[in-house]
Amino acid sequence: MSSQGITNTTKDQLLHEQRKQEVLPQLLPISLLIILTNIVVFILFCSKPELRKASNYLLFSLAICDFMNGSLNIPLFIVIFIPVVDQTQYASFVCAMEVSHNFVAIAAACHIFLITAEKYMAILRPLKYHVIKKKTVCLAITGAWLSSALLAAAPIGWFSLRLGKNPIGLVLETSFNIFCLITIFAALYTFIICAYVTIFRKVRDRNANQNNRQRFKTQKKRRNEYKCFTVFATMAIVFAMCWLPWFTLRLLFSLVGQRLITLNYADMEAAAHVILIVRYLTSVVNPLLYSFFKQDFWGALRRSVLKVFRNVKSTSRKR
Repeated sequence: MSSQGITNTTKDQLLHEQRKQEVLPQLLPISLLIILTNIVVFILFCSKPELRKASNYLLFSLAICDFMNGSLNIPLFIVIFIPVVDQTQYASFVCAMEVSHNFVAIAAACHIFLITAEKYMAILRPLKYHVIKKKTVCLAITGAWLSSALLAAAPIGWFSLRLGKNPIGLVLETSFNIFCLITIFAALYTFIICAYVTIFRKVRDRNANQNNRQRFKTQKKRRNEYKCFTVFATMAIVFAMCWLPWFTLRLLFSLVGQRLITLNYADMEAAAHVILIVRYLTSVVNPLLYSFFKQDFWGALRRSVLKVFRNVKSTSRKR
């Protein structure tokens, strides 16, 4: 090996060791933020009966996805990346990490799809929407979890082949990554974008056709509709920005593994390090969107905070 090759290898090893040291202080705060913010959503949903309506069951279920990201996916990644597991168990942990990450990503995409469909029905098909009951929403949520679990578990079938550098395993992995990009992102997000464009046009046309008196009466309602539209659209955009690069990078890694393309591994690892941080942030952003932009959650959070503040103030006065 040439001296330049040795130097490049040494640099790559030093960069890898540096990233190992950075992983813990970078990911642990994100993990804690994810857990805390989603616990707030759980507490609000369970303690406030007015929040337990059909549409919010979808948000509660999505919060479970986000919570799993912070409480399961990040710890699994840290354990594997540092690593702290025995070599005999390393492969099992890597397989579990891949399945759990795929599961959370696919389940979150399905939930955002259902949330979009629910908002579409509420604005464009209000008569049919009022017929939808909690039982129907719960069935849709159950279907989303089950289909996500089945799809995410698929890589288990060829994981041992891939570890053994079997070409069939690499082909199956590449096919799976392509399938995820086309189905989970391209197809679902095409629907989501079209749905939000249609919703925006409907609300805009409805406002344009009202006279001044009607506009005054329904101004608050329309403002809430626009706010909800902004919240859910932002959720979809944030998810795409956080997860699409990750699945694209996974596809690139599998293509490199098959030697179909040639890329600098150090550059890919550096990109993966950045995408790793970004992809978890969606699980912090989602609950913040519920709390600060969705009217019913924000109202419940504000009342809860004021109640706690009054109780603390009252206790301090008694002392």
